[in-house]
Amino acid sequence: MYSIILSWRNLLRNQANQYGQVFPNRTGNGMIGALIERKVDFAIGAVGGWYQLFQYFSFSNPVQWIGITCLAPRPGLIEYWRIVFMMFAESVWGILILTFIMISMLQYLLPPPDLPESHSQRSFSWIVINLLCAFLLLPSNLRRDRLSDVILSSTLSVFTLTVAYVYIGKIHSILAFPVYEPPIDTILDLAVSGIPWNAPHEAWMYALVGTENPNVQKVLTTFRVPPIEDIPMIADEGKEAIIMALLNYGHSMVGTWFDAKNIENYRLMTELLYFEYDTGYATKTWPLLDRFDRLAMWIRDACLFQYVELVDVYRYMNYWVQTSIAHSKDRPQNLLRIMNVEEISGGLMILGIGLVLAIAVFALELGIVGFRKTSVYRVICLKWKSIKHSCWNVNNLMRNSLDSVN
Repeated sequence: MYSIILSWRNLLRNQANQYGQVFPNRTGNGMIGALIERKVDFAIGAVGGWYQLFQYFSFSNPVQWIGITCLAPRPGLIEYWRIVFMMFAESVWGILILTFIMISMLQYLLPPPDLPESHSQRSFSWIVINLLCAFLLLPSNLRRDRLSDVILSSTLSVFTLTVAYVYIGKIHSILAFPVYEPPIDTILDLAVSGIPWNAPHEAWMYALVGTENPNVQKVLTTFRVPPIEDIPMIADEGKEAIIMALLNYGHSMVGTWFDAKNIENYRLMTELLYFEYDTGYATKTWPLLDRFDRLAMWIRDACLFQYVELVDVYRYMNYWVQTSIAHSKDRPQNLLRIMNVEEISGGLMILGIGLVLAIAVFALELGIVGFRKTSVYRVICLKWKSIKHSCWNVNNLMRNSLDSVN
């Protein structure tokens, strides 16, 4: 934001308050504050034609277009243990779990026909392990004693083969190349991600206030204005979005908190948050506003703004930052990857959980066995038997008394 006095030679820059604001007593700060206090004669910036400012200033014709967007954190690699569960949607996993439970209960509640009702059948744990082997394409003892069992086992085999081979094909095709998280390209992506987006002044979000778009309304809840001295630290961390401007001829206007190192952590959003026009602001009585409009239109018609923008970018901005932003949406080379320990981290995690649970249950079983050998357990058993015997005697006594009455 720049403000120019009438001599056209002295330039006043006020980066602390940025665009600034006007107070009811006709004082202010920043760019428009300096203008209303007559510290400067003319100011230019992409503030937009706010109706609040029209009572104080006159506006020039739009000078050039400028787009407002964000540099979002660059997508990172997805952890391999998450890829194991990402092959299917949540609905598919739910269907698989429900199918597993239903078939397990069905095989447990329907015993084979060659066993009498009083005969003990297979335990539920044996049925679960056997069915799990079938789902994992391992050898399993499927029931085939009667026609209904044959139909159920056949359809189960076809189902597990289809699901297992689809899963194997998907995970093999995905693990061959690096898998990245989805990028933040649109306003919807920014709203869904929920990450904060930062700006050096709240004026960067004024154009979005009052919108009825639910995605923009959600994005406004994560807008932050950190102290200027904290923005370089935020840029170095690379975990939050930072606002920037796209100039009319494709260059980027970013703060000095970006350098050739931390800019590699960011990716340019594809969709703009909004756009504005660089516009000149002057007091109501400034006599040279029409002349400024005429000169600005001459420069634009001669296509000199493109040359001026290029010169300013090379003169005042970091070349490597500009290059990195321009290529931030380029896809990295998809090189083949050999299998490493990280790719089986999901299986190792499941195995580790199983081992921990098995050890805990085994320790509990040892404790129960040891407790049964103690005198306390014997006393409890004797008391329990005496209580049962007393209850049995009471029941017999009551039954005999009722019989005698009858």
